[in-house]
Amino acid sequence: MMAQPFGALIIGSIAGIVSVVGYHHLSPVLSRKLRVHDTCGVHNLHGMPALIAGIAGALYCFLATEQDYGLRYNCC
Repeated sequence: MMAQPFGALIIGSIAGIVSVVGYHHLSPVLSRKLRVHDTCGVHNLHGMPALIAGIAGALYCFLATEQDYGLRYNCC
């Protein structure tokens, strides 16, 4: 994708913030309400940032133009 370094820093910072906030606020809710205990923090460390990366990737695909990708834009 044509994510510039500044865009990658923004996406990574948002994913890091969501990961920390999710660990602090969401883990107790999951443990208390759903009785799911994530001992290693896999949900917050890998799951939620992966969702943010997927949404950002879909957004970059939606906003892509032929000027950004040149001849590689059309596959047909």
